[in-house]
Amino acid sequence: MAFDASTFRARIDLLGALDPNSQIFGAMRHRWRFSPALGSGEVLRFGGLIGSELPADYRSYLVELGNGGAGPYYGIEPLEIWEQGGSHPSRPFPLTSAYKNGDALPEGAHPHDGCIRLSEIGCGYQAFLVVRGDRAGEVWDDYLAGDGDFAKVADDFGSWMHRWADQTLRQTVFEAIDAALLDPPWKESPALIDASAAVDELLDESAGAWLEQAMAAAYRGDREQARAATERAEPDLDFTKWIRGRATLAGLWVALGELGRAREVVAPALSEARLDFQTRAACTVAMALATEGDATEAWVKAREARPFELSNRVRLALSHERAGRSKEADSVLAEAAREVRLFDGGTTREGNSLKRAVYERMAALCAHVGLDGARFIAIATEVPKGPSGWGNPGNTKSW
Repeated sequence: MAFDASTFRARIDLLGALDPNSQIFGAMRHRWRFSPALGSGEVLRFGGLIGSELPADYRSYLVELGNGGAGPYYGIEPLEIWEQGGSHPSRPFPLTSAYKNGDALPEGAHPHDGCIRLSEIGCGYQAFLVVRGDRAGEVWDDYLAGDGDFAKVADDFGSWMHRWADQTLRQTVFEAIDAALLDPPWKESPALIDASAAVDELLDESAGAWLEQAMAAAYRGDREQARAATERAEPDLDFTKWIRGRATLAGLWVALGELGRAREVVAPALSEARLDFQTRAACTVAMALATEGDATEAWVKAREARPFELSNRVRLALSHERAGRSKEADSVLAEAAREVRLFDGGTTREGNSLKRAVYERMAALCAHVGLDGARFIAIATEVPKGPSGWGNPGNTKSW
């Protein structure tokens, strides 16, 4: 597959907008940027050093984008001679199939002969581009440091790069939309709206892809397309393999105002003896039910499934409030406010600003389901603005 530098740059721009703090794996190093590009003369001179012209798609990256930067794993490394362990890129690549430590090699050959390093995978593993021999142009991943193998992963640099960019963009977009749909009310993100439109072209005809298209359309506010895609996806979704899909589908029906259909989707899962929803999914079920009535049963099953996080405690309080149990709601919120935590570099932070956020979040959810959240705003304003201290409570562990 030819490498299209402009398309790849557009993907990176979208990912950078969606991930401004570089939290996606590997982005902390390249930060969605490119190093200064090489001139075509420099690329030709390197080819002279190894006795072979670099693959055209890789040359396009170096000349049109940069000498290293955004790409798979920890990003693309700068162009350099790779000669560790006695290997050298000027010698022909000796392998024809996957290689493991101890496999036979031609006399004097090294597995990395004819290769340059593309990217660091982590834990001593590397990705290589073959530049000499019959396999020139192919991308191979080396997991020999962990008793894995050294094997081909792509026919060429271009397909390897575009596959990574497309998959990463698609995953990032739909994880963000999934979180929004499962946790209303959400704030619209212009970057996410733009990215959701861009990934439509990447979807196939599978049920999961129809569901993703419905999620993107719902987030963009296109209710007609969202409804059509949801109707298309629902009959073919295999919930035995993807139980959390029920929660995603329920979130879609809630976003479309179809609360009855949301309950129909999740009811079978709630009756299972072994509830293997993830916590957020189980709590989404409760949230969907809470918009029309009491969700106590759903919350009991959710709490049995997994321990509650802070945001889930607030949803439980909403369930009590919706059912008219204000005393129970206050008790849950007070417990949540006492246990507010953020983990950052192994340190537990506790602060009044986070305690206020518990009650502010409760007020927002009340507004979403038509309840008066004024008393929670009043409680939030009574929390002092200064910090309440730092430390590790007894039931937490820093690593």
